[in-house]
Amino acid sequence: MMKKPIQFLFAALVGGIGSLTGVAAHAQQPGLSDYYLATIEAKAQVNPQGHWITQSGNLEVEISACGKELCGTVARVLANNAMSADTATQNKVADAKGMKIMTGFAKSDIGEWTGKIFNRQNGQTYDCVVRAMDDDHLEVRPYQGDVNQGQTQIWTRLPAATASAYTGL
Repeated sequence: MMKKPIQFLFAALVGGIGSLTGVAAHAQQPGLSDYYLATIEAKAQVNPQGHWITQSGNLEVEISACGKELCGTVARVLANNAMSADTATQNKVADAKGMKIMTGFAKSDIGEWTGKIFNRQNGQTYDCVVRAMDDDHLEVRPYQGDVNQGQTQIWTRLPAATASAYTGL
């Protein structure tokens, strides 16, 4: 049975550097690598749609389908931690509910979602990668240029019973 490309790549990483024959043979053997492959595949199946609290605790963001992509809309402003006290920023805060801060998120072959995210604190839009850590946590990584230069945030899913009553615009 032919392994999926991600499984083959993962098997190559777990198996170390060696011949392709050795890597392919390792990929076919049950064991620890199969456990990790199952974990990666399970994370890739997590649906990021729902209500999430940002790492700062400032916002509740609703991630939902926008055509074939995902987008994120501010459902509720919970706090303004680390927000500037200037008038312009305060006006942005007051208008944040209903603001689309995540746009164009498309799913990749390895279960990541890539798109754009708006930082309402500085008014900048960044490229962004979103990965599921588990059913209740997202790794959100905004960046400019090189994804490795970004700073990862962990967002926490709100249970449906406690999510805001926001229903869109």
